[in-house]
Amino acid sequence: MTTVSTKKQRCYIYTRVSTSMQVDGYSLDAQRERLKREAAHRDMLVVGEFSDEGKSGKNISGRPEFTEMMRRIENDNTDNIDYVLVFKLSRFGRNADDVLHELRIMQRYEIYDGEHEAIVSEEVWMQAYIKRQQFGGRREKKYSLEHEHLLSGILRGHVCGAAMYGSVNRKKKKDGTYYKDSFYYVCKHRKMVDGRTCSFRFQPPQDRINAEVEALVIDAWQSPVFLETIQNRLNQTIDEGEIKARIAAQEKAKS
Repeated sequence: MTTVSTKKQRCYIYTRVSTSMQVDGYSLDAQRERLKREAAHRDMLVVGEFSDEGKSGKNISGRPEFTEMMRRIENDNTDNIDYVLVFKLSRFGRNADDVLHELRIMQRYEIYDGEHEAIVSEEVWMQAYIKRQQFGGRREKKYSLEHEHLLSGILRGHVCGAAMYGSVNRKKKKDGTYYKDSFYYVCKHRKMVDGRTCSFRFQPPQDRINAEVEALVIDAWQSPVFLETIQNRLNQTIDEGEIKARIAAQEKAKS
């Protein structure tokens, strides 16, 4: 009699929640329990569990557990895993470029593609992927193609200090065509999009603000004191620690 031995498939479990999702029935414990049941149902051996709590799926850099899981996989897949189980594909990631990149890495180490119900058709997926490659996740520009919001994100509101961003006022004529676009700068906190609002409602025209800033820059470059200050700055050794501290302070001020 011949005995056939079958290798038990090995898997990682990955779970993730953002703070808001913990109250929606997708807690880490709920995901973990569901995935363990699925592994048992498929007779898989769970050899590693990775979990990111309160982490966004928009990028990989802010998810230490996910990063560690991928590091192990890229380290010649020393755990010899066959699958990575996730509760939903959105738990794996929300950035299409990142998801495709990490899936390709897994395929390189012969980690199998899972089967799940398609969210969109392959044709739509590829169209979206090509658009993201072309525009980097930004909306495709259709009007005023030559216009750039020069000071968007640089200009600061004098009330709350938040960055001001470019905005457009586009009006349609009765015949279906459009009037010439008008561009303004608006405060980030004009609406309660992040829990804060600002009382500054004035939206300065971009042409006027851009012209004033341009005039100031021209005057500055004609100043010997300004040029000497710039030259001294260029000759200084860059202190990376100081730069990182300033960036951290700015990020803290935004939150």
